[in-house]
Amino acid sequence: TADMYVSYFRPVTLEEHYVYNSCVYNRNDEVIRNLDIKKSDSQLFALCNEVIPHASVLVFCQTKKDTVSTARDIVSFIKENQALSKHIMDKRYMLMDRIKTGVYRIDRTLAEFIA
Repeated sequence: TADMYVSYFRPVTLEEHYVYNSCVYNRNDEVIRNLDIKKSDSQLFALCNEVIPHASVLVFCQTKKDTVSTARDIVSFIKENQALSKHIMDKRYMLMDRIKTGVYRIDRTLAEFIA
């Protein structure tokens, strides 16, 4: 059996955008801006890198395999191209300690991305 949870409460406004042919579009299919980067993976990484210091990013992928691969690539890109703040690093270390001590049960793949 599956459980379904539905909630329309959002404490933060969700903005939806997509990238196609090096352009960022809003949900009304209007071009918001052009990206100078031509390679599609690099476009995704650059966009995530812009948002992550200030907010969260939610990326949708077609399959679980694509999700794991994309997440692994995004984490690698961020670690190489952005100095994470002390506050963020402290949160990551605290979360990893809780995972190691069994306070949280977490998927091994997810734990790899946090480390």
